[in-house]
Amino acid sequence: MPCAVAYLCAVSIERPWKPEAVLMLCAGLIISLSFGTFAGIGLKAALSDLPAGQQRFANFLLSTASFQLVGLFLVHQFLKVHAISWGEFFGLSDRKPGHAIRIAIAVTVIALPLTLYLNSLSELVLTKLQGEAAAQPTMKILEGTEGLSQRIIFGFAAIVLAPLIEEILFRGILYRMGQQMGYPRLALYGTSFVFAAIHGSLMTLVPLIVLAIILAKLYDHTNRLIAPIVAHSFFNAVNFFAYLYRDDLLQWFERLK
Repeated sequence: MPCAVAYLCAVSIERPWKPEAVLMLCAGLIISLSFGTFAGIGLKAALSDLPAGQQRFANFLLSTASFQLVGLFLVHQFLKVHAISWGEFFGLSDRKPGHAIRIAIAVTVIALPLTLYLNSLSELVLTKLQGEAAAQPTMKILEGTEGLSQRIIFGFAAIVLAPLIEEILFRGILYRMGQQMGYPRLALYGTSFVFAAIHGSLMTLVPLIVLAIILAKLYDHTNRLIAPIVAHSFFNAVNFFAYLYRDDLLQWFERLK
């Protein structure tokens, strides 16, 4: 067995997640998301006079609070139950994380063109089957943002909060829990599918499953949660700024021809 895998197994056995704590965390998130959904219905009725883009942004703020912010609070309680600090959890307390972060950025550079290709392929297939491929809900929200302040808020949520809570939940807790229970393949493919599905887009389902598998393997290789967090954040940042400056990028590509 390779040394990295042996070390990972040792950590998993030494400090396993408590199943009841994982269930409580998931239950807390489901309750929060349920409240957020009902609140969103009420918010939509209260803001019915606003443009559709502004309604989507208001609902985005609500969903960010009910999933990402509440999720971070619940994870904090989860770590207290296990007597683990945030630094230990992220893999920052024992050695310098620079090597893991460099690997994360390199992996993202490789993963980006692959996921973009798969996204284009999915769009092509869905267009042939359905006549049109629906855009990812988050992209519709970004398209409806108005002014610098809304785009800064969206960028912070997409580049900082989303990678943080999603990697904590899907890689740091659920993926590791599945491994500890003796189901590594189910943990890998199951968490990857759910991760992709919660983004609510058929077009991005396959690309995000592939991305999730890459992030899980990155976590296994580095044994540091900070690595997939950085990779995920970098991935989202590239897509966010590519959208904002898409016209300039298109003009640049045209000049290269």
